[in-house]
Amino acid sequence: MKKWNWWRIAKPDRYASILLDWQSAERVTGLSDGNTVSPWADLSGNGRDATQATDSLRPTYQTSELGTLPVIRFDGTDDYLELGAAGWLAEGTTTFSIFVVYRITQTTAENMLLSSSGNPATAAGAFIDYRGDTANDQMDSRVGNGTSADSLSTNTTSASGTHIYVFQRDGTNVEGWIDGTAAGSVTDNALNFNTTNQLRMGAQSPTAGVYLNGDLAEIFILGASLNIDTRHHLSRQLGRKWRIAYTL
Repeated sequence: MKKWNWWRIAKPDRYASILLDWQSAERVTGLSDGNTVSPWADLSGNGRDATQATDSLRPTYQTSELGTLPVIRFDGTDDYLELGAAGWLAEGTTTFSIFVVYRITQTTAENMLLSSSGNPATAAGAFIDYRGDTANDQMDSRVGNGTSADSLSTNTTSASGTHIYVFQRDGTNVEGWIDGTAAGSVTDNALNFNTTNQLRMGAQSPTAGVYLNGDLAEIFILGASLNIDTRHHLSRQLGRKWRIAYTL
């Protein structure tokens, strides 16, 4: 059987039909260490580049941060990128899988990694949030319809270092994993989380008030849930690439 590596193929045939968005710091070109980033190109072929019109609000490109690999660094004050109105994430699908490779700098603060709503229980949308402020190093992920939300809040194994977080909705459960270790599971109530809010990297949406003080290395979003073998396969590939210990 021919082998391939996820990060070396721009649009792998096996997942092309469900790949909604993909950004990787390793694939950024034309920038030097410390340059601001916009756009962060979408490698899925769907044209969902992550952009920021205001230069002072852009994250920066940092070289040789994870071994020889670069990261996109958010300052925790006002940096963020936008992926367009977030309806594309919810429209036509009841399932999704989101993979995020991240590193938190300010581990005692709240850090928003990805968001289309500040509170999905009161405004439809979803978010992935790290809570180091009052919740003792938790990953807090939610998807909701503006009236109620399916929420995961699970203590992380370690606040420091680089991690792979997977947030998945499969029609039965909403689940999370940190470096392959289960990080919560609740019943999937099939809540409609469609919204016209921007899907943001590094800040709460639509009103920025919580930011990311840390790094994003890679994000990809699939419009389907994955079986355990596929999820492990993709996570292992990310772990090998970004030098993250991954637990089966």
